[in-house]
Amino acid sequence: MLVGFILVILPLMAGLWILFIQMDRQSMLMQATVNQSAAVMETSRLVTNQSLSLKRSAEQYLILQDRKVLTRFQEQHELLDQTLAALSDLPIEESMRENIGAVEKLTVDLSAKLGAVESSRSQLVGQQPSEIHPKPKQLAELATAIEKLPKQASEFVERARDEMVHRATTTKRSLLVLLIILVPSAIILALISSTLINRPLKKVIAVIRQLGEGEHPEDTTVGGPKNIAALGEQLHWLSEKLSQIEQQKITFLQNVSHELKTPLTAIREGADLMQEQVLGKLNTEQLEVLEILNQNTYLLQNQLESLLDFNLALTLDEPYPQVPVNIKLIMDKIVNKLSLILRNRQISIENNTPPAHVVGNQAQLESLFENILTNAIKFSPKGGTISIQTDVNNDGIDVKIQDAGPGFNEEEVSKVFKPFYQGQRSPNSHIKGTGLGLSIAKRYADLHGGKIEIANSAIGAAVRVLLPVNNLKLNHETS
Repeated sequence: MLVGFILVILPLMAGLWILFIQMDRQSMLMQATVNQSAAVMETSRLVTNQSLSLKRSAEQYLILQDRKVLTRFQEQHELLDQTLAALSDLPIEESMRENIGAVEKLTVDLSAKLGAVESSRSQLVGQQPSEIHPKPKQLAELATAIEKLPKQASEFVERARDEMVHRATTTKRSLLVLLIILVPSAIILALISSTLINRPLKKVIAVIRQLGEGEHPEDTTVGGPKNIAALGEQLHWLSEKLSQIEQQKITFLQNVSHELKTPLTAIREGADLMQEQVLGKLNTEQLEVLEILNQNTYLLQNQLESLLDFNLALTLDEPYPQVPVNIKLIMDKIVNKLSLILRNRQISIENNTPPAHVVGNQAQLESLFENILTNAIKFSPKGGTISIQTDVNNDGIDVKIQDAGPGFNEEEVSKVFKPFYQGQRSPNSHIKGTGLGLSIAKRYADLHGGKIEIANSAIGAAVRVLLPVNNLKLNHETS
């Protein structure tokens, strides 16, 4: 089987190697042509500019007969000679090369002409020049030669483009022939791969996907070659281990949560008794300390309940029990539950939720919206406002909760619903969140056939919950 596979794949590898060589060669030729064209255009432009500058200096000298102008002309002449030499080294056309030679000769003649003028002028020591010398014919001829350079450069680039097109067409034909040869080999290879490798690999991928989603498939047997069959045995072992670890994790979290709830409840009850001044009157400072203690024990209890809710949510396939749930009453209940924290943070809530009934699990829907609202409070600035906008129509119910905090950046949008993710802009607090709030909210939204997403918002962060119409019962009467 291995020998047959090698015999089938060898023509494909040979064809791919030939394809690579041709494409690499074509790429190098095209790159060289592009570089040469760019160099010709740039150098010809430079020659044109330098020639015009040299021509202007010559005309100025003939009028002013100033030696400084002549010195500048000579410097420009030297620089132009260097640029002309660089242009001549490029693979240009013969007509352009002849024009470059004409420019070189004209500049040399013009330099000699100006030198003669300077010699005659230097003999008149202390006298002003009596006349302006006429323009030499070399100036007009130089202007004519300069005008040809841009056109010749453009023609060079056009011919280079035509050559590239021709080479590309030839290469395309060669590759088409190669493709006709390789197609049968590729078909044979695909059939063999599908029979010997693809089917077992699909089974492996399916098992891995199930394991990644928290499921534990009973059948992890994989056929095919020995290596892939051995991989199936390892997947079976991994499934059993993950199942054991999952059960241990759930048991551990349940035990830890219950063990922590008992002393936490005692702390809360003791704090409540002291705050109610059953054990004696307290001063203002002591009452403030008890207020802080109550807030933090409440937050700690929420963290413990979040861990339990997260594990419970993972084990559910659908909400149970399902009953008509009034969204308005849920929102009012959550706002009232969080009133102490809202008052302490001086945060106001604008709740625009009309009466509407959704068929689902009330506890899960309360947890869904409470986690979103708690997250909004956590990131809202002191004295800020949180808006709850709810739209009810024939398509479903749309709840948008928006705060005035720092909002989400692009990187956070793709991560906020992942378990244990903590926002990068999380404010400093005495108790850090578990990073499960939005994960639990997403899980409960999915169980109710809806979805949760980050909505566009100019200010702060906005979380949007959509519940589908098939779970919706409108009720325009206030309950």
